[in-house]
Amino acid sequence: MVGFIDAVIKRDQRLCIIDSLAILPEFQHHGLGYFLITTCIERAREMELQQVLVCCSDDDDKTQGILTDLGFVTKEEAKQDRAETGLTEFQLNLEKRNVLASKNFGR
Repeated sequence: MVGFIDAVIKRDQRLCIIDSLAILPEFQHHGLGYFLITTCIERAREMELQQVLVCCSDDDDKTQGILTDLGFVTKEEAKQDRAETGLTEFQLNLEKRNVLASKNFGR
């Protein structure tokens, strides 16, 4: 295994929460994280979920860039907690069809 993504589906809330994403260091920078996140988004759409949430370390600029490229935005209500946790919470509204940034695949 070179990487994995762990997501929790809450059907009653029509929500997907990405809990973990990891790629072995020697396989990073080849688009695998991007691929796993976009695959998770597409599966959530197929399941007719409304939203995808993910928390990211404040100092993880690479992952934050990928999430932003994919249309994720920071959750407004989570901004106050950010200083305490060191995490930024991102959300993607699936009811609005975002065009996945395929030009960035493999960055």
